[in-house]
Amino acid sequence: MKKLSAFMLLSMGIFILSGCGEVQYRAVPPESREMKYLLFPVKSYRNTLNRAIIVSGEELYSEGKIAYWVGNAEVTTGKSNFTLRPDAPLTEQVERFNAEIIKWGKETDYRRIEYSKENDQVLLTVVFKTGRKTFFRYKITGDHTVTDAECGTAMMR
Repeated sequence: MKKLSAFMLLSMGIFILSGCGEVQYRAVPPESREMKYLLFPVKSYRNTLNRAIIVSGEELYSEGKIAYWVGNAEVTTGKSNFTLRPDAPLTEQVERFNAEIIKWGKETDYRRIEYSKENDQVLLTVVFKTGRKTFFRYKITGDHTVTDAECGTAMMR
């Protein structure tokens, strides 16, 4: 009985400690290379892409085209084919993006992304294979513009 109680206490302690991270955010320019955003294909995009893509702030604000990966192939297209505001069901597009990340296997450090949006406020979390997480908060102000961009990392208490 004592072994079981000790095991339960240890398990609870690990569970509690694993959640003791507080995210420390810092403001960054929206066009920063270190800032990340999810983009969604617009309905008029004549391609079979049915998922979100991830881009840096530098890519989002560039004058050029946007590049993304499908399997091992890089696809380049006009920025007008994507938006920060999804047309299709959000959950499905994020799930499909996570399925694509799994297909990349050793070619990426990402394990998955987590995305939540309330009105125009977004929280994007990139979860790495090491377990580390990076957080991105931003407010959508247009199809390709944001304000209040912040990057965050979890700090252990």
